[in-house]
Amino acid sequence: MNILVTGGAGYIGTSLVEALHQNPEVKRIVIYDNMSHNNIRFFFNGVKLDKVEFVQGDILNHIELMRVLQDIDAIYHLAGVVKSPYSHEDSLKYEQINLWGTANLVQCLEKNTRVQKFIFLSTASVYGFHHVENELMEPNPMNAYGRSKREAEKFIQLLANRMIVDVLRIGNVYGYNRAVRLDSVINRFIFEALCYGKIKIYGDGEQKRPFIHIDSLSKALMNTLPTGKKPGYGLKIHNLVDFNISINQIRFILREIIPNLEYIHINQGQKVPSLEVNDARLLTENKIEEALINEVYTFSNHFILNNQELLVPSSNK
Repeated sequence: MNILVTGGAGYIGTSLVEALHQNPEVKRIVIYDNMSHNNIRFFFNGVKLDKVEFVQGDILNHIELMRVLQDIDAIYHLAGVVKSPYSHEDSLKYEQINLWGTANLVQCLEKNTRVQKFIFLSTASVYGFHHVENELMEPNPMNAYGRSKREAEKFIQLLANRMIVDVLRIGNVYGYNRAVRLDSVINRFIFEALCYGKIKIYGDGEQKRPFIHIDSLSKALMNTLPTGKKPGYGLKIHNLVDFNISINQIRFILREIIPNLEYIHINQGQKVPSLEVNDARLLTENKIEEALINEVYTFSNHFILNNQELLVPSSNK
């Protein structure tokens, strides 16, 4: 099986590509990435990826995309622009890359009869600020990022009469790998806590957000691979979330293991709207705390400084 991963040199792509490389059914992996985030960490300190071919190319380049799509069986479309806190800033860039870049990829597949599976990484932000019970809830994006992803989903759905299409609406991704980014508040908080001993909280901190660990997401992405059965067609939409948690709850857990951690509120009187997403796999409160504590130690083990003393949780004594 030959796999194309757009945006494959990024944070999520790094973990996904390594997982794909270990799958004996996967013979070739083509990473298509324009390196706009300067993701050079993908290329260092990892396992040797002898199945991987890297192509530096732009998602808006129709000719280059047509070339790399030759002999491809399945596509993971990860390429896109994302910026916390997903505001209206750079709205043109969101539209250009997330929407029209996706439309360009869909157009390239117009006459392609080989690709049997298309997996699109969308976002829970397409729902806006709500309590989301399931995937049947009507999307109502409230910012430029969410709107660009929702409009991209509509283009992706055009493929569903010719191949199997999975749209994954994911929570904020957190967790360490060598290409780690600080777009997720959890990653940013852990980095700031270990480096500066101080974190910044926007608003009153009561806003909730959905989160998913990078390893959990990578496993879910792997589970969408074709199984070798007769190719089919159709559309499936999935919400992927490990837990929902408020910003203040994250701060509380961090202070349990970094007792001298300071925090300040920016615009403390401002109430920020929440987004919560239901998922059958949601972790319990104890498991959430355990997951975050483990992640602090994972970051700490890769951190070159030793500014903060961590307490060993009682469960690990």
